[in-house]
Amino acid sequence: MNDAFSRTCLMVMCFPFAAQGALYRVIEVEATLDTDTLDYYATAISNDDTIESCFTTSCLSDDFILAGYGQQGSLGVPFNHEVAFGVDNYFYYHNYDDLETYCYNELGYATCDSWASTRWYGDYETSTGGLEQEREAYYYASYSPIYLGFLEAFGQLTYSDNRAEKYSTDSTLVEGSQDSVVEAIANEGWAVGNATSGYFDYYGNYIQQYRRRGFYFDGSNYVTLLPQADTTQTYADEEGEANIIEDMGTTLAFDSFEYPSGSGNQYIVGSAAVATFDYSDDDKDYDSRDVSDCVDSDTPANLAQCQNFGFATKAYVWSVSDEGSTRFSVSDWDSDYDNYEEAAAQASARGAAIIDRADSEYDGLPVLVGYNTELNDDDYMLMQAAIFRPSVSDTFSVASEAWETVFISGAKLESDDTYYYTNSVAKDINENLIVIGEAKRDGDIPENNAAANRMFVSDASVASPSATYFSSLGQAIFFSGAGGELGAINKYNEIVGEVDAEELAEMDGTSRRRRGFIYPHDTEGSDSERVARFNSQAWWLDDLTHGGIYSDDNNHYRIISASDINDSGVISATAIKCESGYDDSSHFATCGEGSETEYVVAVKLMPIFGATAEDIEARETDTTTVERQGAAINSRYLCWLLLVVLLCRSNFLAFNQPNENHSFSLKKG
Repeated sequence: MNDAFSRTCLMVMCFPFAAQGALYRVIEVEATLDTDTLDYYATAISNDDTIESCFTTSCLSDDFILAGYGQQGSLGVPFNHEVAFGVDNYFYYHNYDDLETYCYNELGYATCDSWASTRWYGDYETSTGGLEQEREAYYYASYSPIYLGFLEAFGQLTYSDNRAEKYSTDSTLVEGSQDSVVEAIANEGWAVGNATSGYFDYYGNYIQQYRRRGFYFDGSNYVTLLPQADTTQTYADEEGEANIIEDMGTTLAFDSFEYPSGSGNQYIVGSAAVATFDYSDDDKDYDSRDVSDCVDSDTPANLAQCQNFGFATKAYVWSVSDEGSTRFSVSDWDSDYDNYEEAAAQASARGAAIIDRADSEYDGLPVLVGYNTELNDDDYMLMQAAIFRPSVSDTFSVASEAWETVFISGAKLESDDTYYYTNSVAKDINENLIVIGEAKRDGDIPENNAAANRMFVSDASVASPSATYFSSLGQAIFFSGAGGELGAINKYNEIVGEVDAEELAEMDGTSRRRRGFIYPHDTEGSDSERVARFNSQAWWLDDLTHGGIYSDDNNHYRIISASDINDSGVISATAIKCESGYDDSSHFATCGEGSETEYVVAVKLMPIFGATAEDIEARETDTTTVERQGAAINSRYLCWLLLVVLLCRSNFLAFNQPNENHSFSLKKG
């Protein structure tokens, strides 16, 4: 076979495929915010039911809307937790010392002093963020928001609620003082999220009407989701208790569903204050400010001591049809008490899905997931992962406590009289009844030198769902003791999130670096072709952005977290960015030999049309990171390599072959 013929054959075999390379193109999202921010984080991506897969249909970035937030400075406690770190249902975490104690007890870092310092005082270089500015805003009369939510199609989301008439004459809104985060995008393109009331100037002091409330934005109108005092509860049956719940009670919103499907009846799910915390407990007073005064005041939001007031919450549903006026509890606590031994009961719905399984009694019904509180035999109010399934299937309707709580075994905090976990939560569910969640390892019982969030998957179709932890799935990136945070699961059981990327000891050490991942879980409802595209294994997403025509552009980014994945396969993610491009293509390459600043940016990971598992070219790792199974050089790469060799050889021979009819010219162009 001569060289010309060989080249022709290779061109025919290779050319249609060789331009692919990698599975995803990284598209940075430009967020238009009213204030300069240091970091941008992605939280959600919109869905398009008309596009089955962007690997088999050519998609444009503009086909999908990304949501996220800009972060100014260091956070204090997580913004979207009913209680601090999902642990403090006593409401005892007030100051620097309390944060440091949490770090020592639950994280075990050797650097807890600096960890707590950043969380309390904020960013040292920029003097922004931190919990202190919120706790002391009343007297400092100064506040800069940490979170600025945005929706790609609209820019920054900001609004202000009208204050009740009893407050409005004595205070004025401080512009630009509201925190907000978008948590999800409904199928209609609506934003679902959480925001503070912003601060109001009250005779030279800064006050919040409420610390957090859920909202939805339909493209033109903002609707704030309200709490509701449950007057059957011990800490909600007095006038002063009901008053502060109405005025200052928190709500959080996380997801939405339509029921029945196609009906247009939309519902938002989350959590809502239904009772106060035990305000007689002096340990709840911040800086000796007596919170018991708050239930004796007609205008508690004007008082310094009430700025840190807390509540007992339940998982909640709001109807969109009347802008949330119709609202009700999803399920009762597994406890007869709203407060017990100074701990306040908590619950939350974090995800929702309309089930599409003909073999399930819940087919066509809304199943929710999150967590609920159980009072155990040791008299502890345990917050643990739960599935909320319809109490009745044949006559179900969306109504108060129409769901029953089913705790996920293996993710319960206590087992055989030992507390292995301090809290657990189910984060998301899909139409196949597949649930994903996390359980926080107790600080006294670390695993592989870390008291991390252990990720799990569960099947809600069985009578007694149990947690299967990722470390038992046989995937190299989910090593024993790997911590992580789950983002979402789509209807094809493709799971995204972030996972520890190294096995360094966190106990008496420091926190591990993380990387975004995707895992095609092969179970009920999975698509074999989609699973095969990932070679039936979990990947760091950076391995799927390497190679091909976008490789150089993609090498400006390293994906540190993935927050959402839609059914078309588009991922919302957060990346660190090197403006000049990383020094090489390895996972932990330096930026400008370590001299350039890296930035945190929100990105979309767009599937590359036609890409398959053969396009995967795993990045190199160094010895400090997790040992992983790298992909072999794929056949298309070898095909290209052979083609180049033959072309070079042919040109060399042609150049050196005497031929009186062959001439050469050098041209610019």
